[in-house]
Amino acid sequence: MDHSNHHDLSRIGAILHPTDLSIASRTAFRHALKLALVNKAKLTILHVTGEDQDEEDWGAFPGVRDHLERWGLLPNAATMDDLSNAGLRIRKVSAQGSDPVAVCLDHLERHSADLLVMATSQREGPFGWPHSSVAERMARASGRPSLLIPHNSEGLVLADGTTNLSGVLVPVARNPSPKAAIRAATSLCGMLGQGAVSLALFHAGRREDMPDVLPTSTPELRWREHVVQADVVEGIVEAARSQDLVVMSTHGRKGPWDNLLGSTTERVLRRIQCPLLAIPVQGH
Repeated sequence: MDHSNHHDLSRIGAILHPTDLSIASRTAFRHALKLALVNKAKLTILHVTGEDQDEEDWGAFPGVRDHLERWGLLPNAATMDDLSNAGLRIRKVSAQGSDPVAVCLDHLERHSADLLVMATSQREGPFGWPHSSVAERMARASGRPSLLIPHNSEGLVLADGTTNLSGVLVPVARNPSPKAAIRAATSLCGMLGQGAVSLALFHAGRREDMPDVLPTSTPELRWREHVVQADVVEGIVEAARSQDLVVMSTHGRKGPWDNLLGSTTERVLRRIQCPLLAIPVQGH
């Protein structure tokens, strides 16, 4: 049975942006804000402080009006009424807890979201074993589509509010089903693409093992297949060097080896320089 219809990014009504208020998180915030604008979606900015930390400094949160003024979408010294007239619904939330993932999941239990947008660190621990970043853990545990921005990436939404999305890589295999990732890539290109976007269905292995899911190209979306004989992770990382975005269907971790090294999506995320959109699906 194909369970890939569960998440539909063509209709984003609510976005959750967990933030640690770092520079990298400011980059992720731009993406969350831009997508909220495009979709007229509710945007929640969530910051988790330690249980023994002082009361939140709200001035440390990213400035919504500052960004929209810089993007030319609001007049200087804009008011809250101006913000409402732009169709934005913004909520800033400060929560306390020792585990930011648990706090985020608790928030999602009470306030649903169609998309998570987060910055992610890319690091390895002793002996080269990877550390799971908070963003990886949050994306995996939430079961929600997640747009993950590597800490050293400028991403798809630039500081002036313009977008940079002309090339997309969509890795495909028979399991998990790639259909949800293809639909999500199509939707995101419609939201952020400027001009024609080239989308590559990437398969590592034999061509006869590649699922027959190539969409019909349009003037805005030009689809092609890219097949290589290579290790899956190595192949995706190499192919992603020339792309602006990677979109992957993922069904999380499947066994002890994945629990040690991380899922294919997580292993790719730790090494690429561009954003990754992870779409959770159920396997066969």
